[in-house]
Amino acid sequence: MKKVFIIALAFVLVIFGLTFYRLEQADVSTPATAVHSDDKKETKVFSFGGSDDVLTVMNGTVIIDEDGETFSGGTIQVNSEDFFDGVVSYNTSFYILENGQKKTVISNWLTDQTGGKVISDGDDLGKISGADVVTGYNNDSTENLMKNLFFEIETVGADGEKKSHQLHLDVKEVN
Repeated sequence: MKKVFIIALAFVLVIFGLTFYRLEQADVSTPATAVHSDDKKETKVFSFGGSDDVLTVMNGTVIIDEDGETFSGGTIQVNSEDFFDGVVSYNTSFYILENGQKKTVISNWLTDQTGGKVISDGDDLGKISGADVVTGYNNDSTENLMKNLFFEIETVGADGEKKSHQLHLDVKEVN
């Protein structure tokens, strides 16, 4: 019985020793992973919206992190039914004005074939994700986004009349 006890004790000590050795080795590798994690960029979150007598754009967001960028246009609210009377198609665009040129972030076109109302309160204005969706236009900072983000809607009436309306958006950093 003493031999079995001594063998079991030796076995437990060997297991304990190997476990302790592996934990020490894991601690040696920790600084390498810590250095790698310090290289990660911080996440930036922005919200935007704007309003005038024709329309309101609300709940828009931009998220910029190490995995890429996500631009969500939010929703639209119609403040002037007159502007949209007889509209059979429209194009919405978000763009950043840079050096006098429009740099489109996202654009959507809708044409109604049924004769119904084309634009309604709460319509989703689209979403796009990828690398450099927003900052690709100005790699220095997000300052240009905060000062120069615009929304534009171009409409076409049943009679072929075209109208365009722009809205400068207020962008705020959330974090």
